[in-house]
Amino acid sequence: MQVAYDPDNDDSFSDWNSNWGDKATLATGDAGTFTLGAKSKRTTRLTLGAFPQRVRRGGTVILHGSLSHAAGATTVALYQRRLGGTAEKLLAAAVPVEAQEGSRGPTTYTFTFPLRHVRRSVVLKAVWSGDGGYLGATGSCKVRVTRR
Repeated sequence: MQVAYDPDNDDSFSDWNSNWGDKATLATGDAGTFTLGAKSKRTTRLTLGAFPQRVRRGGTVILHGSLSHAAGATTVALYQRRLGGTAEKLLAAAVPVEAQEGSRGPTTYTFTFPLRHVRRSVVLKAVWSGDGGYLGATGSCKVRVTRR
């Protein structure tokens, strides 16, 4: 299988033997079967924030985020890593995202998560895997621990 994602949607390729656009992502794999045709998904934006952004050692932070689009009820996964580190730790695999219908605008999707006993400065990341109509998305923020 060969899948291409062209973020500029400039159709810079015309067939399987052409060059892909310079910003396109191309993935291949062998699933033992094949499908002819195209699948199109829209993009979405995931934001993640923390309140407060600075906390005393052992304090609690409330993580809050929003997803610009989704096809219905969904969840996000939350990860953390030490500031300056590379290893990520799963905090929660399935944080519920709730739909908030606006009276004048589109539905927004929000979530909150309490992060207790923060001991070190960390980078937090929310990951949404996507759904039938939208590509997945990630968002991140930092929380810094201060001395008393």
